[in-house]
Amino acid sequence: MASGVRDDTTRSGAQPTEATRLQELSLLSLDTETTGMDLRHDRIVSIGMVRVEGLNILRSTAFETLIRSDRLIPPAASAIHHITDVMVRDAPGLAEVWPELQSRAAGAVLLGHHIGFDMAMLAAAEKRHGLSWPSLLSLDTARLASALDPSEKSVALEDVARRHGIDPVGRHTALGDSLIAAELYLKMLPRLFQRGIVTLGDAIRFGATARIVADESAAGWGEARMLGDHPALQRLDAFPYLHRIGDVMSQPLRTIEPHRSLADAARLMAEVGVSALVTLGPAGEPAGIVTERDLVRAISRGGDAIGTAVSSLASSPVATVNTQDRVHVGVGRLDRLGYRHLVVVDNARRAVGMVTARSLLRQRAATALLIGDEIESATEASELAAAKYRLPFLAKSLRSEGIPSLDVAAVLSAVLCDMTRKAAAMAESEMAGGSWGAAPASWAMLVLGSGGRGESLLGPDQDNALVHLGSAADDAWYAELGRRVADTLDRAGVPYCRGGVMAREPKWRHSLSGWRTTVRHWAAGASPQDVLTADIFFDSRGVAGDHALAEELRAAALAEVGGSPMLLQHLSLDLARTRAPVGFFGAIRSTDGRIDLKLHGLLPIVGAARVLGLRHGVPATGTSARLQALSDAGHLSEADLDRLRDAHALLMTLILDQQIADVGSGVPPTGNVQITSLGRSKRNALKGALRYIEEFARQVAGGFG
Repeated sequence: MASGVRDDTTRSGAQPTEATRLQELSLLSLDTETTGMDLRHDRIVSIGMVRVEGLNILRSTAFETLIRSDRLIPPAASAIHHITDVMVRDAPGLAEVWPELQSRAAGAVLLGHHIGFDMAMLAAAEKRHGLSWPSLLSLDTARLASALDPSEKSVALEDVARRHGIDPVGRHTALGDSLIAAELYLKMLPRLFQRGIVTLGDAIRFGATARIVADESAAGWGEARMLGDHPALQRLDAFPYLHRIGDVMSQPLRTIEPHRSLADAARLMAEVGVSALVTLGPAGEPAGIVTERDLVRAISRGGDAIGTAVSSLASSPVATVNTQDRVHVGVGRLDRLGYRHLVVVDNARRAVGMVTARSLLRQRAATALLIGDEIESATEASELAAAKYRLPFLAKSLRSEGIPSLDVAAVLSAVLCDMTRKAAAMAESEMAGGSWGAAPASWAMLVLGSGGRGESLLGPDQDNALVHLGSAADDAWYAELGRRVADTLDRAGVPYCRGGVMAREPKWRHSLSGWRTTVRHWAAGASPQDVLTADIFFDSRGVAGDHALAEELRAAALAEVGGSPMLLQHLSLDLARTRAPVGFFGAIRSTDGRIDLKLHGLLPIVGAARVLGLRHGVPATGTSARLQALSDAGHLSEADLDRLRDAHALLMTLILDQQIADVGSGVPPTGNVQITSLGRSKRNALKGALRYIEEFARQVAGGFG
C-alpha cells in the first residue's frame, strides 16, 4: 500500500560534495519500520520518505509503503509501529519496490533520525536479495542534535522534536518519522549556521563528534556513510594545495587590441591555439576578455558580427587570480563563478598569464577545494568559520596522502593568513562605507608567530600587528580596524590571543616611525619583560593592505636587531633554560602518557633558529629556511643542519598527527602528544631530538652570555 504522489519535477541535480552548502542540498528524509533491531534476522516492514530541497519540504513527494516480510512481526514491534502480519500479507516485497526507492534517492543526501540504522537495514536487504543501492552520503538528525546539545540525555525523536518546538505527529510510522526528521533538520539549520557549520562536510564532521556515535557503533549500525568513506570523496589531490597559480599558468598571455575585429580574433585564436584573448588597459591590467564561445554566439546571430570590434563583445570586469594564489583557489573560483577562464595577474594587477578549467581539471579533488575561494568570497564571519572548521579534515587528507607535516603546516598557515587578510578587507570596506570613512593613510596588517613563519598547526589563536603611515591623530581609525579584525576572526573560530598580541592593542599598532622607535627601544637594552613577546614580531608576514610597507618595516627591524647583542640576549633567555624532558635512565618524562612537545621541543628549536638568524641578518622567517640560510653562510655545519631539520620535522609531525587524532575524538588540539603509543624506534628518535635541541638552544644562548 502506498500513499503520496510522485512528483516528477523533483530535482536530482549534480551529486553533492563536501563543499555543497546546506541550504542548497537535495535531501531524501527516510525512515523504516522493522520487525526488530537485529540486522541479520529482522526485516523492513514499512518505508516512508519525503524530499527536502534547500529550505523546503516537498510534501507532494511524500511516499510510504508497507513491505511484505518473510519473518513474523513480533507483538513487541507491532505495539510500537502498529503494523501486523495481516496488514503486510498482500503488500509488495522489498525487491518489488526497490526500483522506486532507487529512483527517489537519486542525487540526494539521505536524512533521518538514527539514519545509520535505516541504512544498515537497507544494506542487509541489498545483500540478501542481490539488489543494488546507490552510494549516498547521509545526515543524521540524532547526531546533530546530540552534538548541538551534549548535555541533553535523550535523543529520542519525539523529545528532540519537542525541544525544537515540533509536535511529533505520526510518530512511529515511517512517513511520520521521516516528516518529523525533515522538520527537525530545518529547525536546526540556524543553530548550525551560528556555529559556522554551513556545508555538508561541516555537518557530517560535526555530527561525528556526538557522544551517541560510540553507542551506535557498539550496536553494529553506526556506520552510516561518513564523508571520508564516500567513493567520490576518498582521495584528496594534494597538488592544488602545494603549488601556486604561477607554476601552472599558460604563458605568454595572448592579447588583442580592442579595436580589432572578431574575424581577427578568430584567426589569432586559431593560429596560437588558445580559447580566449584578453584586452589590456593602460597599465597592463586586464580590461576585457573574449572567448571562443563568445565568437560562436556572435556569429550565430548572423549579420555583420564578424566585422564587429572586439571591444563590443569582450566581457568586463575580468575574473582574475594572483600568481601567488595556490592552485586550489583558482579551482574554487572557476567553480563558484561557473567560468572557464581566469586571467592571472601579478601584485601590480598586470595581466601575465591564463588558467582554464581544462588545464586545472587534473588538479581537481572532490573535497575541500573551495577553501581559498570561499574565504575570498566571504561577506561575514560565519562564512570564514566554515573554512576554518574544515581545516582538520584538510590536514588529515593531506597527511593520508603522505604530504610532509611542514608542507601541511604551510597550507594551514596560508589559510590563516587568508582569513586575516579577508577580515581586514571586510573591516576596511565596512568602515569606508560608514561614519569612519576611508583610511587616513596607507597601512599593512601583519601575521606574526607560527602563521608568519608558515608553520601553523591546528588550533592557532590570533597573533597580528598593524603598521601605518598616519599620524597620532589617526590612531583611532587604525584601532577600530584592529578591533574589527580581532572580533571577526574570533567569531570565525580563530580566538583572541591570550597574550594580547593583536592589532587592536596599542602595543601592536604603530606608525612606521613608531615601530622603528619601538624596535630601537628593544635594541637599546629594554628589560626582558619589555621584549617578552617581541620574539614573534620578527616572524612577521604582511597579509593585507600595503605589502611594501610591511616589507619596509621588516627590513628596518632586521637591520636594527642585528647590531644589538642586548636584545638578542633577552630573546635567548628562555633558550638558556631549555632542558630535555628525559630522565636519568633515558625515559621521556610524561604526565598521563603525554608530553608537551611544543613547550619542550618546538619552541626551543624555533627560538634558537630565530635568534641565530637575526644575529646573522637572515631575512627568512621559516625555521627550516633560517637553518638552511645559516648553513649556506657557514654559521651551521651540514651535519648540524641535517639533525636540526630532522628534529624539527619530527616534532611537527608528532604534534600535527596527534592534533588530527584529537580533533577526531572531540579533544581540542594542543601541543601535548601521547608518547606511550609510539614505537620504540620513534621514541628513541624523539629522545635524541629533544637532547640535541637542548644542546643547540643552550649553545645559542651561551653565545650572548
